[in-house]
Amino acid sequence: MNGASGALWTLAVAQLAGRRRLWLVGLLSLLPAAVASVYLAVGRAEPERWTANVLMNGIVISAVAPLVALLAATAAMGSEIEEGTIVFLLTKPVARWRIVATELLAAGTVAVGAVAVAAAASGIIATWEGGSRQAVAAFLVGAVAASATYTAVFTALAALTSRALVVGLAYTFIWEWVVSSLFEGARWFSIRRYALGIADALAGLPPFRFDEPLPWAPALLAAALAGGFAAAVWALERYQLRGTQ
Repeated sequence: MNGASGALWTLAVAQLAGRRRLWLVGLLSLLPAAVASVYLAVGRAEPERWTANVLMNGIVISAVAPLVALLAATAAMGSEIEEGTIVFLLTKPVARWRIVATELLAAGTVAVGAVAVAAAASGIIATWEGGSRQAVAAFLVGAVAASATYTAVFTALAALTSRALVVGLAYTFIWEWVVSSLFEGARWFSIRRYALGIADALAGLPPFRFDEPLPWAPALLAAALAGGFAAAVWALERYQLRGTQ
């Protein structure tokens, strides 16, 4: 990262830190640990299966990762566009891809950091009195990969539409939670299912029947991340054209 990119990243992170929706990010990151604490206090049945299927799949990867990424991405790129500060950046001699990379890195720093803390802390709590720490580490990898990819996709969404928050919520609830669970073919287009495939393979435990295409999951995650980045750059290029017409 050169001096200009470093300055842009510092500014983007500082702006993110002042957003009210970052309070929601903090609350979401605490949710898994709170649920795991309740489980440790009153549950303790089948800790490995509960940690994998309920905590990591049902809460961390399926809910916390996409929602935190959506909040961070829309607070970064979305707010820049809504408030008009993106125009200031576009007037500078800075490549559009570098602006997108900076905003994505700033949002990713917040999102990935929050999800990593949520996954690690809740997993350790849930397996405190028994369970596989290898499984916790595996799902931490999956959660981090999902968070980074969701951030890229939602950054592109924020650059493409002013309704990114609404569209992102619809995508998370309808596609990732419902469609990808009901229809076999939809798993090939689900970030959540890619992440679960990686985690399930690394866990070193009996299969949890996520039925993921593991050999392709890392490549598909990388393709989704790269596609989100490219779409955001394309959107900024079009934004510049609109501003000069």
